[in-house]
Amino acid sequence: MALPYYLTHKIQEKGTYLRKTASHFTDFNITIIQARVDHINYPQQSLTLNNGDKTHYDKLLIATGSIPISPPIPGINLPNIFPCWTLDNARQIAEHGQIAARNMAGLSDALHQGNINMNVLPWD
Repeated sequence: MALPYYLTHKIQEKGTYLRKTASHFTDFNITIIQARVDHINYPQQSLTLNNGDKTHYDKLLIATGSIPISPPIPGINLPNIFPCWTLDNARQIAEHGQIAARNMAGLSDALHQGNINMNVLPWD
């Protein structure tokens, strides 16, 4: 998680990028397929995609994606309230100088050292 280091000016924006070169995936022999998987045949190490294509794999990474969870409190969707989830969020936080976080002691410490106002909001 590089965003706290970006917000405290320990790294520049380019330090938050996971892929360092444009040829990253090619360099590591990674094929990107943007399609839904309808079926995984684990014994044969193959996939059937929603477009009907079939492909084989050596190693399979299933990236399902995710979204930040906002606490159920009034005003959470007001302007200038941001999760710390994406680089764009970090840019907004840096511009406005405030963040709300949930039970993130390491993030809290890093941001406190960077003189960013922060409120930790615990919820169940």
